[in-house]
Amino acid sequence: MNIIPFQSRPFLIGDGVTASGVLKGSGNQALAHAKVAAIHRTDWQGRQLLYPTARTNSVLYSTAPLTDWALNGGTSSAATSVLGASYTAARFTGSGVFSDAVPALGAITGGQKVTLSAYLENVSEVSSQISVYDSTVSNWVGVGQLDWSTLTASVFSGYDAGAVTSVEPLGTGPNGGQLVKMILTCTPTLGDSLLSIIYPDARVNTNNSLIYHACQLETGAVATTLIPTANAPVTVTDYTISGTTVNLAQAPASQALCTWDGVGF
Repeated sequence: MNIIPFQSRPFLIGDGVTASGVLKGSGNQALAHAKVAAIHRTDWQGRQLLYPTARTNSVLYSTAPLTDWALNGGTSSAATSVLGASYTAARFTGSGVFSDAVPALGAITGGQKVTLSAYLENVSEVSSQISVYDSTVSNWVGVGQLDWSTLTASVFSGYDAGAVTSVEPLGTGPNGGQLVKMILTCTPTLGDSLLSIIYPDARVNTNNSLIYHACQLETGAVATTLIPTANAPVTVTDYTISGTTVNLAQAPASQALCTWDGVGF
C-alpha cells in the first residue's frame, strides 16, 4: 500500500448547483481510501476553511440590510450584493456623526466569547466601526474601528479589555469600492446583544457612504465562512464525507474552487 499525502488538491469547481465531489489523486486517479485533514473553498471571501461540525450565525437578517435593519440616522438605498443576484446590499449614507445600522439578533449566551464579522465596501468613508452592544446593560461590549486609508483595524478602549479586531482585504467589490471582511471578538456580560455597523464615526462629520453586504455573529474566537440568514439564526455543518465523496451543505458558487488536504491510496 502506497499512502500519498495531498495538499490543496482540487475536487470540485463550483457551478452553483453541484454540491458534492469525489476525492482523487494525481492525474485524476481514483482513490480507494482517503483521510481528510481539511477542506477549503476559495470564492469571493478568499480561501475559507470549511467545518465538519455544526456552527451557527445568530443574526436573524444577516443579508437583508435594506429591508430588515433599523437605522439610527442616515438613509439607505439598494446596492449590488457580492453574494449574487438573489441578494441586495445596502448603501448607508450618514447624516453626520454616529449614524448607525442595527440588525436583528437571535439570543446569545453571555459570558462567552463571540465573534462578529462584517462584509463592508467603501464608497466615501474615512473610517468605519463595527460593534457589539449589550442591550441588557445598555452599553457597548466591544468596538472595532477600520481606517480605510491603511486598511488597519483597532479596538476602542473603555470596553471589553480582551476585545480584538482585524481586517481582511477582499479586493474590489461589485460596486467598485474596496471590499473587506472586518472582524471583532469580545465577551458580552449577559446576552440579548445587538450588533451595530456605524458609519461614519466621530472623525467624519459629513454625509459619507458605506455599503453593507452581510454579517455573522458566532460563538468562539474565529470568524468562519459566512452563513446567510433570512429571518432566523441558521446552523450548518459545512460537509460530510462518505467514502471518498465530499457532500457539501451548500453548492459552491460558479468558479469557486474546493480543495482537500490529507492522505489517500
